[in-house]
Amino acid sequence: MTKRHLKARVAPKSWPNVLRKNTKYVSKPKPGTHKLEFSLTLGSIIKDLGLAKTTREIKKILNDKEILVDGRRVKERNFSIGFMDVVSIKDIGNYRLTINESGFLKLIELKVSTNIKLTKIINKTMYRGSRLQLNLIDSRNVLVKENKYNVGDSLVIELPSQKITEHLPLKEGSFILLIGGKHIGDKGVIEKISGKNIVYKNKDNNSFETLKDYAFVFKEDFVK
Repeated sequence: MTKRHLKARVAPKSWPNVLRKNTKYVSKPKPGTHKLEFSLTLGSIIKDLGLAKTTREIKKILNDKEILVDGRRVKERNFSIGFMDVVSIKDIGNYRLTINESGFLKLIELKVSTNIKLTKIINKTMYRGSRLQLNLIDSRNVLVKENKYNVGDSLVIELPSQKITEHLPLKEGSFILLIGGKHIGDKGVIEKISGKNIVYKNKDNNSFETLKDYAFVFKEDFVK
């Protein structure tokens, strides 16, 4: 049986508002499409938005209000909300989970409801019928006919169809957000790609080298 709680002192450093010295346990996201360090529970997000203070209030909101995660209704308070997921709460607002410059997961409010999602290719395999299967960072799989996509590239997709509307290659000149390493949360432009490493320049004109795996190609309107 999966435990619903995690000791606060070992909670991922990317989780915001964790009082590690004063709190013994925190809610743990159910195993899902995202790694633990890239996800929060839906219940904790409802609390952070100031909509509820207790578990009873969270359950009532989940039952009474239509809450959508990437366009699908969810009623489970420990449901895993991951990096780049969109949470829509009827009559309240729409939010995307991102990473801030301090490396903490952060909700940003969207001006309008959206069925568009930004995601990253982490693997690709040949599928039957000579089609290519793209494996994405949020555990989605997309079948394509053209072999023009590479591991590390980002895609803008429509939900729930998963139709690709835009392809953002990982290349020199690409804007990136770092989702790992000691510079997690930093943003910049790729200056050089060499094997498994990249060199990027951030907004302060400082250049750093990091692993290519940590780079997430993005668009300004998705990550603020």
